[in-house]
Amino acid sequence: GVTYPCIHSIWANWAPPLERSKLATLAFSGSFVGTVFAMPASGLMAEHLGWPSVFYVFGIVGLIWFGLWWYLVTDKPENDKWITQSELDYIRSSLGRVEHK
Repeated sequence: GVTYPCIHSIWANWAPPLERSKLATLAFSGSFVGTVFAMPASGLMAEHLGWPSVFYVFGIVGLIWFGLWWYLVTDKPENDKWITQSELDYIRSSLGRVEHK
């Protein structure tokens, strides 16, 4: 869906080139690992709480995730509230300079 291009955009600004493949692998594997846990959990919820509970539970989890993402994640390291100066310098030096025309 639309999530994958967004993740690529964030990694382009945040991840040093030599670390990008490891970080992207970790980020993209989350959707597959989530499916492994969500499928049996959905079956258990549907069996014990009724099928609508699956939608309510995952909807609430999605809203919580959205809220955390909205509050914690920034497009660029320069906009992050929690990054240290040494981390910012490391990211900037590893990404190099890009000039916009």
